[in-house]
Amino acid sequence: MDYLRLTEWPEQQIQLVVACVKEQGLWHDAGHGASHSQSVEFELAGVEPFIDSPKRPQDRIPLACDRDRPGDRPVDRGSDGDGGGDGATSQYPSNPAQVTLPGTTPVIVEHGHVVIASITSCTNASNPSVMIGAGLPAKKAVEHGLRSQPWVKTSLAPGPRVVTTCIGNSGPLIPQAPQAVTANDLTVSSVLSGNRDFEGRIHPQTQMNVLASPPLVVAYALAGTMNIDLLTDSLGEGASGEPVYLRDIWPSSQKIQEVVGEAVHDKLFAPG
Repeated sequence: MDYLRLTEWPEQQIQLVVACVKEQGLWHDAGHGASHSQSVEFELAGVEPFIDSPKRPQDRIPLACDRDRPGDRPVDRGSDGDGGGDGATSQYPSNPAQVTLPGTTPVIVEHGHVVIASITSCTNASNPSVMIGAGLPAKKAVEHGLRSQPWVKTSLAPGPRVVTTCIGNSGPLIPQAPQAVTANDLTVSSVLSGNRDFEGRIHPQTQMNVLASPPLVVAYALAGTMNIDLLTDSLGEGASGEPVYLRDIWPSSQKIQEVVGEAVHDKLFAPG
């Protein structure tokens, strides 16, 4: 009910929801525990983060195993008719291409590099928690002296009601990147918070397309490559030359909720 009021539902409709769930026996009563036909034990310590990759949204790769390690394979969540689901061993070939970008020293673009990092689509970007969960590590990264890698095209196109756009497009690559990709036949990646990652949908030159939460989109933009274990490898060097890790910029759930409470209010959802 608090959520309905926050999002500007008419009070008459809210009371109708209350009456309906009470009539159905779904209203929570702290004095009476719910009756369940079955109890399931779940080991929370076994939960680990995944990304969806590289061409089908039902294939999962553990975040800790997406770098070049023999035997790392996507976890198949069932075939959708466009091929097998056993995954291929993650092996990154090397064919470095030197690229000169405006305002920077020459950089190397390689297989597995991230050329698009986009927080996009209303599918999950309408959630204030994940959007603030992306903004907080970005802010902390800047404070450490980190920036997204120069070959990464970054974009933000969320789609909640309080934002005027809801698109899956990310626009063109950094101009020099397509030349390097084509000339050296590089397999590069996009990382986005959308819900579709089949080959060529995001950009015709990104053969790998990874689906990740908005905070992880920020992390991969900083790292600039998929050939990394985000749980153990550094994202880059800070202003004083020290390595900066994901754990150094990742916000706590408490911090996210604190900022959500401060920033999200009913006026954001009022009809314009």
